[in-house]
Amino acid sequence: MEYADEIQILLRDSDVKLKGKVLVTGFHSALGETGYIVLRHLVAQKNTRSIGCIMSPLVPAHVFIGGDRLLMPIELYEYGNRFILLFTRLQPHRAEWAPFTETIAEWSVKEEFKEAILWGGLDMQFAEGEERYRTAYTAAYRETAQKFELPVLEEGRGIYGPLALLLANYEIRNFPAVTILPYAERGRPDPRAASVAIEVFNQLFDLDISTEELMADAEIIEKEIKHLLERQQERENDRGAGGMFV
Repeated sequence: MEYADEIQILLRDSDVKLKGKVLVTGFHSALGETGYIVLRHLVAQKNTRSIGCIMSPLVPAHVFIGGDRLLMPIELYEYGNRFILLFTRLQPHRAEWAPFTETIAEWSVKEEFKEAILWGGLDMQFAEGEERYRTAYTAAYRETAQKFELPVLEEGRGIYGPLALLLANYEIRNFPAVTILPYAERGRPDPRAASVAIEVFNQLFDLDISTEELMADAEIIEKEIKHLLERQQERENDRGAGGMFV
């Protein structure tokens, strides 16, 4: 499919440069809500600006207020001069997981992004020793993963939901992408796991993003996510779909 047919990527500034940028994204998840928390934290950084949004036939029927402007349910941000953040405040509808992830992968290739960094979580009951995270990556990312000695997800373990579909779409297109999977608590937001994810991000790109606010705002984050998931579940129930966890 042509990626603009159903899922529309709308940029406010047609001159925004995408070539060579790193796409960063994650989704809501029962495993610590790691993807959401990481993106929430990055979007709040001072050198981040909104550049557009993603619309579709089943886009969540919500907008939010942030300061003096409207916030879209699925929004794009430019972070510094190296990263494009895809922030899913509300999850893409289950019926659109496949076309949504295919669209993002096609867009990444067409616009000549450098690579993609994806965020998810692992059930902490499977952690061994002092390990704090694992990764899964495409063949095109293998050289970078080996350079940084990234620990690989154990054989036989799987990834589920839009995160898995996006990673698969990148693999098919021979595009470099890695999923960072910190061990996280199941069934509740886990800012500690998000902090681990950001530490890995700092390592990969020689950054110095602080994570102190994540732990300080843990209660606020938990209430915020609870509210979002309630809105999400109402929407899924209205359309007769199942749950929204990945």
